[in-house]
Amino acid sequence: MCGLMSSSTLNGSTSDPEPSASTHQVAQRPSRFRQLLRLVRPYRFTLMQCLAIMLLLSGLNMFYPLLFAEIIGRALPNQDMELFISCLIGMLSIRMIGEGLGLWNGHLLRLVGGRVIFSLRKKMYDHVQKLSLGFFESRSPGEINARLMGDTASLTNLVTGTLLRTIEAVFTAIIIVCLLFYLDWRIALVALAVTPLHFMSYFMFERRLSHESWKATEKNSQVSGKTHEVFDASKVVKGYSAERREVRTLVGQLREGHEIQLQSGWLSSSWSAFTNSVSHVGTLIVMVACGLVVMWLELDGFTEAEGKDAIQQGVVTFSAMIAYVGMLYAPISQLIGVMGQIIPARVGLMRVYEILDLEPDIVDEDRAIRRDVVGRVEFEGVGFAYPMSKQVLTDITFTAEPGQSIALVGPSGAGKTTVANLIARFYDASEGSIRIDGIDIGEYAIHNLRNQMSMVLQETYLFRGTVRENLLYGKPDATDAEVIQAATLANAHEFVQALPYGYDTILGAHGARISVGQRQRLAIARALIRDPRLLILDEATSALDTASEMKVQEALSTLMSDRTTFIIAHRLSTIRDADVILVLDDGRIVQTGTHEQLINSDGLFRKLYDPLWARDKEKQEEEELRALAEAEALESAT
Repeated sequence: MCGLMSSSTLNGSTSDPEPSASTHQVAQRPSRFRQLLRLVRPYRFTLMQCLAIMLLLSGLNMFYPLLFAEIIGRALPNQDMELFISCLIGMLSIRMIGEGLGLWNGHLLRLVGGRVIFSLRKKMYDHVQKLSLGFFESRSPGEINARLMGDTASLTNLVTGTLLRTIEAVFTAIIIVCLLFYLDWRIALVALAVTPLHFMSYFMFERRLSHESWKATEKNSQVSGKTHEVFDASKVVKGYSAERREVRTLVGQLREGHEIQLQSGWLSSSWSAFTNSVSHVGTLIVMVACGLVVMWLELDGFTEAEGKDAIQQGVVTFSAMIAYVGMLYAPISQLIGVMGQIIPARVGLMRVYEILDLEPDIVDEDRAIRRDVVGRVEFEGVGFAYPMSKQVLTDITFTAEPGQSIALVGPSGAGKTTVANLIARFYDASEGSIRIDGIDIGEYAIHNLRNQMSMVLQETYLFRGTVRENLLYGKPDATDAEVIQAATLANAHEFVQALPYGYDTILGAHGARISVGQRQRLAIARALIRDPRLLILDEATSALDTASEMKVQEALSTLMSDRTTFIIAHRLSTIRDADVILVLDDGRIVQTGTHEQLINSDGLFRKLYDPLWARDKEKQEEEELRALAEAEALESAT
């Protein structure tokens, strides 16, 4: 019985739904049973103590039917008050000892369960933090959170109670079978005759229940992801009066989840009903068999007193056997129930390890370099394509000297942000090489490199917490003087001081209680407090009004001083003073130069930033095409 469960249930079977495809490398995965053992190994001594208590309880419970049979078969018919009281005291003692041991055992199991969940969530959260940016771009935060919180919780019963109760049930069943054969081998065979029906039900229901459990878990993840997305975009939802539309969408998903739960519940209830029916029928058959044996008992050659004693002994024996049969079917039903509990736990285990088995795309080399960088960045023949996507960058070559500001411009989708992602090593280049201070970027330790880099993005993210905590995110060990200095240089100190509690004012999620311009200035202060050598500004002022942009531009000028800076922007005011402007189109650099050089040359840059010239150029091209068409028509006519 135990072998059946460990191989087909824990290790998986053909009924397991396949995990969703991932572009990340997946480590070679051990069996789920080995994964489970790894979870409980640190707590094996506590679990062994729990198992010993459970086996002791099972052994004590074996005496209960014997004492009950003595009361029914001897104490009551013979009006033996001493025997009656002794049996009652024995039964009460068994119950009291059992309750005390059960209480302590429950405490130990809760203790182990809490520690297992804590360590598993810590391990999973730590692992997720190490995964590459592509992982987060391919999954919603709600789905990741559902696996981190929901799927890990589903493993608690499996790693604490379920496995131990499996061993307890097997142990109890073996003892009871031995006792039944000792008391009467014929009745024992009758009792065992119906047990195969219990396990037949496993093969009848397991495959469908496993599939429904997977569907239910996936649907819960989708609902979690949807609610997270809608709550995160509450301003957009309200701005488009889409509240009812979102409610209808969620109701549709909840209805699908409800139908899946109904189907799963129906299957589970049917399984339980089948198992209980088999147990009741088996007990009834044994009762009939015991009754017939007692009624057909041969009393020839016995005196009346001896015959009465024989009948009483038969009543005692078969009363105990009927009780033992009930106890036999209970652990067998418990084993079947354990298998039912393992199904959702197995799905949770599979979904948790589907994440834990992913290997980060970006990892440190064995002897990664940890050193301060000066800020010279070289791209040589760099090409890049996202997984399962077309080529994004082709033959990108340029050099940024320390302290230079490099502007990346071009139409949407030209590859500007991808260049910035490669500099931050969120991805590795597919072709060519990227060097920082003459050393390949892959040779640097990732955290060492990023600790000398700051990014200010278009979508500024401020965490729920105080202003001070958000600024310290850039440098956790910064002093109060450094915090104030960074805010002052970012033109943020003045408005922070005007907040109700100054730097200790709690900001809402995403900094919802302050303006966009103020959020950007705090983001610049957070970047400035690190004193980075490399700075990436990705559309840092695109969402600002003119007044806010002027203040942010002043802060950016301070931030960019003496740092190698990469600026991604569409506004001319942001890139006008850049030392070098790289114009990208369709993943290639099509123009290079300063603002003065590019604005006075025919090309994409002038088309983007000189609309009057672009309009005249477009008219000129239309006239040339019209003239060419007329010439061709005239030539065809002659």
